[in-house]
Amino acid sequence: MPDTLASIHVSARQRYHDLMAVLRERADVQALYLTGSLQREDQTADAWSDIDLTLVTRDPAAYRESEAWLREVASIDFRVLYTPRHLRVLFHDGVLLELGVFDEVDVRQPHPLLGIGAGRVILDRANLTDALERVAGQHSPFEWSAAHGVG
Repeated sequence: MPDTLASIHVSARQRYHDLMAVLRERADVQALYLTGSLQREDQTADAWSDIDLTLVTRDPAAYRESEAWLREVASIDFRVLYTPRHLRVLFHDGVLLELGVFDEVDVRQPHPLLGIGAGRVILDRANLTDALERVAGQHSPFEWSAAHGVG
């Protein structure tokens, strides 16, 4: 684990860039939507920031069911699917990734678990920007988790 809070903060930003490098190279990735403090231009991310990301892909099972793609990013200590479409990943350096994994149909005909906050589209290969922005802020996957006794 990093020794200082500052090194954790740097690590979260670095881990985000590592994650983007891996995901941008994958042909099945259709869109990436970033929320939380890392997406804000005003540099409000701090030492306690995590990575909040929604991934839209043609192969959701490959991301939900396998750790192999995560290990391309960095060493992980823990991974859990806490709703049918959301992962929590703790990287070895202490950075937490909150990841929603959906397919195009889930976005165009919003799936109940597609709860995303205000954020920004950082990759769109399938013209999903408008659909993602329409859904943003409507509800949270945590509402589903609470209603189903998960998380």
